[in-house]
Amino acid sequence: MKIKLYKYMPAQYALGVLHDREIKVSTAFDVNDPNEMIPNYVDAAYRPMINSAETRDMFRKCNLEKHAFVSLSEEWDNNVMWGVYGDKFTGMALVFDLDLAIDADNVFPVSYSASRMVLSESEASEMSDSRRQDEIARRLFAQKDKQWSFEHEWRRCIALCDCEQRKLDNGQLGYFINIDKYFSLTGVLLGPDCRHGLGAVQCAMRGHEKEDFTSTVLRHDIESYAVRIVYRERWRKNEGWQPYSSFVI
Repeated sequence: MKIKLYKYMPAQYALGVLHDREIKVSTAFDVNDPNEMIPNYVDAAYRPMINSAETRDMFRKCNLEKHAFVSLSEEWDNNVMWGVYGDKFTGMALVFDLDLAIDADNVFPVSYSASRMVLSESEASEMSDSRRQDEIARRLFAQKDKQWSFEHEWRRCIALCDCEQRKLDNGQLGYFINIDKYFSLTGVLLGPDCRHGLGAVQCAMRGHEKEDFTSTVLRHDIESYAVRIVYRERWRKNEGWQPYSSFVI
């Protein structure tokens, strides 16, 4: 089964990804919700155990520091996502095709709940085993508070040891992966207020052109709050960039 997923980001970062073929991954320590990936501990009698801030921090450090992921959305026309992650509609959204039959264990949708994931004492003790740790980490990565449900998120889980570590502009360390190793990048959507045009995408893609890669310009729908497609171009071997269609959906 193949699915199409989207990564919203500011335009300059998207153009950098298209040019450098690298994308930054997230870890349990830099998610935007500090409550995320912290389970509710219960004892053998299923009674809640004390979850202090120190306990939560220690859990992450001991069990999640080896794991990373890339967050994606299943929706391309989500106004909230364009506003929050798409730099107030001035950004771009990268389009990825993923084959669940090939990597089903590492690609999964996020479920949204008002309650934390429950982790028993026995399960916590089993996390010293690397396989059990991977399994439980994926369960934690696959659940978020229901208030984040607007994201319609999927995640691609990656071992942190497979990522390249680099210092960011703010002096902190970041982790990056080669997108062509983990994803099939098939297109890019330009936000309705994006200050860059298709020419900027073509320039960033130079040397990395891919058959049927599609660049798409979006515009605001004057009759509703939605965004809509107004124009697409695609790369065709031996033909270069060609008009794909001019249409509205």
